[in-house]
Amino acid sequence: MTLAKVVRKGSYQGVPQWGINTSSEITPSHATAQKWADQENSRAFAAMAHNHDSHYIAGSGEYGCLYDSCSVYRTLADAVEGLAETFNLGRTRKAALKSHRHLDLSPGRDGASYCEITVCNCLEPWIHDEGMSQEDWKN
Repeated sequence: MTLAKVVRKGSYQGVPQWGINTSSEITPSHATAQKWADQENSRAFAAMAHNHDSHYIAGSGEYGCLYDSCSVYRTLADAVEGLAETFNLGRTRKAALKSHRHLDLSPGRDGASYCEITVCNCLEPWIHDEGMSQEDWKN
């Protein structure tokens, strides 16, 4: 099965939910990644009004790849603090991350191209963090 067929059938790792079709790029550029993050956050915030089990996923990595690291937090403030500690963010970059939930980083200095925070409403938040178990999340 070619990649075009996979995308056409809508089974490419959830990407079709962001409007990807056979004529769209699979590896996102910076602008596309920012657009996807904004769309995903707006959908999640709309759903949050109906679901009190929302949690925040803090991820970082290189554009065009899956996250190098991913953690889950109960609040936006905790997610911002977690990424701020990881990348040693100053007050200005930390404020930008909190405001936009996405921040471009310097790969040479920070070790990643970007970091972002997305909202999720799934029933199993601990699956987003490979070092966390269901018991860890409950405590």
